[in-house]
Amino acid sequence: MGTLSWRSGRKASPVPTTCASEWATPGRTRGSAQDQILRDALPAVGVAPIATGSADMKSALAAMIIACERFIHQQGTFTGKIGFLITSDEEAAAKHGTVRVMQALADAKIHFDYCVVGEPSSSQTLGDMIRVGRRGSLNAHLVIRGKSGHVAYPDTLINPIHQAMPAINALACKQLAELKKRKVKPKENNSVVIRPPRVGRDIPKNLFFVECNSTGIVIRDKGSARITVSTAAIPTNSKFAQFCNKVKGTRDSMILFLVRRAGNPSYLWAAGLAETKFDVKNSKLPVPRDGEIDLSRFTR
Repeated sequence: MGTLSWRSGRKASPVPTTCASEWATPGRTRGSAQDQILRDALPAVGVAPIATGSADMKSALAAMIIACERFIHQQGTFTGKIGFLITSDEEAAAKHGTVRVMQALADAKIHFDYCVVGEPSSSQTLGDMIRVGRRGSLNAHLVIRGKSGHVAYPDTLINPIHQAMPAINALACKQLAELKKRKVKPKENNSVVIRPPRVGRDIPKNLFFVECNSTGIVIRDKGSARITVSTAAIPTNSKFAQFCNKVKGTRDSMILFLVRRAGNPSYLWAAGLAETKFDVKNSKLPVPRDGEIDLSRFTR
């Protein structure tokens, strides 16, 4: 495919796109220990090397460079300049990353007409904000040992979940205390807005809502207080039975189960009873995020 040139400061060097043996740069001579590691890590298949970490950003960068090369060849008389700003600001303590490069560009009076930011963050619309990269993370495997036993004799067993809860709560409180110390407000748990279906779909006129979560269901009957029913109590709960009978007695109606991420067990119980015991039409809508469910659009 030929070569492209890359510029670092005021020096330009060719970047080969052929086999690994031609990858020689200042500070790494052919035959050196570093070059041997490179050749071992990039075994050539034909003339195309197989790169380690190709599923990460390196392959995306290579694809963008090749796309730019093809674009320039297709244009023929392209007179602009395309630059890639590749720094290590997101790793460890950066001293010579994006900030230093931007200062150098400003000193040289170099300005951009367009800029594409890789991996932008989004809040409301795509790419509407840029976040400061995180400085590392911690991954760990925590083993909490309990003691097995029978549910009828809880005093003879040790539930590891119960053992873990004080420690988890302590960590959560420590994080909130640290945010408060920094005068940073914790991220708000935004509500989840449920929108009415689009016009033209075969949806009953009267919708009744039941929220399904990890502990049970919440009956959200319009004009009434919310009723919470545990998963174990769903089959025998009189409030849920009354609710199902109300839906059944309403023309052109249906129960829409709003299923949280851990709410599938309670949904299966409630939906199964509503359909088999009360002959009530029902459907479900997954709720992928936490936060208060907002049904205000159904009251307009």
